[in-house]
Amino acid sequence: MLPVVEWLTGLWGRRADAVRLAYRRAFTGDAGRLVLADLGACCGEDVTSFVAGDPHQTAFREGKRAALLHIRSMLDLKAGELLPFVPGNQETQDHDD
Repeated sequence: MLPVVEWLTGLWGRRADAVRLAYRRAFTGDAGRLVLADLGACCGEDVTSFVAGDPHQTAFREGKRAALLHIRSMLDLKAGELLPFVPGNQETQDHDD
């Protein structure tokens, strides 16, 4: 099981797919893609978080990057990967865009 699936189903249970779909709705379309690109730049998506000699700054940067990577992993998650692990859920309430 993917770590994001384990986390999502453990936290949200039967509402896990609704949360997955909320991420998809929030970050699709022109506005969502623009916000995601801005977050990528702000959170250092494509650069190292390591700061030589400063473990606190390294940890701070890695925390920002981890939040962005979580958003990306939620957007990459498909209903078929999630639903088998949601107790009592046979199908998605909505379809992927």
